[in-house]
Amino acid sequence: MIKGFQADLNSGTGKATYVDYVRAITRFKEFFGNKYIGNITYQDLVDFDRERTRKLGRKAKQSTVNLANTALLRVFNTTVRKGWVHQSQVVSFKNDGLKGERRAYFELHEYQKLYRYMRKYVRLGTKDSPQGGVKGRTLMIRELLRDYVLFLTNTGMRHGTETRNLKWKHISETVINGQQYLLIKLEKGKTGRRTIVSRHSVRKYLDRMKDRFENLKGKTFNELLGVDEFVFRLRDGSTPKDLHGAFKIMLQKAGLLDDVNGQSRSLYSLRHTYATFQI
Repeated sequence: MIKGFQADLNSGTGKATYVDYVRAITRFKEFFGNKYIGNITYQDLVDFDRERTRKLGRKAKQSTVNLANTALLRVFNTTVRKGWVHQSQVVSFKNDGLKGERRAYFELHEYQKLYRYMRKYVRLGTKDSPQGGVKGRTLMIRELLRDYVLFLTNTGMRHGTETRNLKWKHISETVINGQQYLLIKLEKGKTGRRTIVSRHSVRKYLDRMKDRFENLKGKTFNELLGVDEFVFRLRDGSTPKDLHGAFKIMLQKAGLLDDVNGQSRSLYSLRHTYATFQI
C-alpha cells in the first residue's frame, strides 16, 4: 500500500493525507514486523498504543490516533478485497487520545487591528531604511503578504499546497440568485480537488495582486481563464519560498503574535479565524 500511496503522490494525483498514511503504516510495520495481518488482535493494538505513548512521553492526540486507525483500516480493507483475510479478522481500535486544543485565531477586534496595521506596514521603515520607506524585496513581500492574509481570512483556503498551486485560470466569476461570487477551483489540497464559492468582495485583493503585472492588469477574471500563471507572486514574478517568517515578524510588530491563551498565531490561524467568523 505504501508503494501505491507514494506512486499517487509522485504523479500528483495523491491527496496530502497520503503522506500521513505512509508514515502511520510505516510505524505499524516497524512495531508488528513480519506478523501476519490476519493474526493481529485487539490486544496487539493496545500494546502498539502503549508503545506510542512511551515514545511520545504522553497520550497521543485524538487526531493522531484517528489518522493511524484510518490508515490501518485501509490496509485491512485491501487485504479483505484481495481475499487474504476474512472480514471477521478485521480489528478496530477505540480512540481514547487527548482532545486537541483549539488552534489560535483572531477575535474580530484583533483582526480589525491587523487589517488597519497592514495598510501602513507595507511601507513602514526598517533598520535598513531609517529615513522611512521600504525598498526592494522587502516591499514586494509585504505588499503580497497583506493581500495574502486578507485573501485567506475571507476564503478559508489553507496556507500551503492550496495557495501554492492556485493559478489565475482557476478563478472565475458567477452569479447565484442575483448575487456575484467568485469560483475558485483548487487542483491540489489536503482533501483533493474542491471548489470554493467566495464572496465577490474578495475580488479587490485579487485585483490588487494582478494589477502588479502589465500582462494581467485590467483584465476580468473570465479573461484570465487561459492564464497559466501562479496567483501569489511578487511583482518581479518570483514566488516567495515561505511567508511564515514574514507573517510572524509582522504580528510581533503589531502586538498580535499571541492569542489570549498564550498560543502563537501562524498563517494557519487565518483559516480558523475564517471558520470562527462564519459561525
